Amino acid sequence: MDIADIQPSERMIEIHYPADDTQLIGIRVTLISIADPRMKTIKRKIQDAKLKLDAKGKNFKSEDIEENANAMLFSAMTGWDWYGKDATFKGKKPAFDRASVFEVL
Repeated sequence: MDIADIQPSERMIEIHYPADDTQLIGIRVTLISIADPRMKTIKRKIQDAKLKLDAKGKNFKSEDIEENANAMLFSAMTGWDWYGKDATFKGKKPAFDRASVFEVL
């Protein structure tokens, strides 16, 4: 097998509770690799913003870092599925859109 032929692919993962690693029944997220070509635009946007600040002798603020992390996470997500009966966020099964993802994150 020629490893040059390996391409990034989507992967569906089940969400686990971080305290004890038990699976949260009914929530899964579909993600792409950071190396996926679809991630280039957002990575370049963040890098360009960093270069502009560097040229002015400034740095990202903590709010910028948080926003960039959320933007990267949202861009890496191609969907989510809240399929469990009890899988909700604030009593609802959230839509897959930027505002909902940011609120849940």
